[in-house]
Amino acid sequence: MLSFDKLYDLVIDAVQTFSKAVDIERKARGEPGEISKLDVNARETIKVILPAIEIPKTDETQNGIENESTN
Repeated sequence: MLSFDKLYDLVIDAVQTFSKAVDIERKARGEPGEISKLDVNARETIKVILPAIEIPKTDETQNGIENESTN
């Protein structure tokens, strides 16, 4: 189980990464990088494709996958 501090750090990293990805996508469309309150109220659609994240396999995760596949 993750400690609160570790979980908090992971959430902050995810928010910063997502924010950068949104800025890149908006700039690719010629939009300003900043999202204004007007954009949020207009429910602007933002398409973000995030890279795949590989989860290292451990004995515990491998056993969990095997158990799920046998059920």
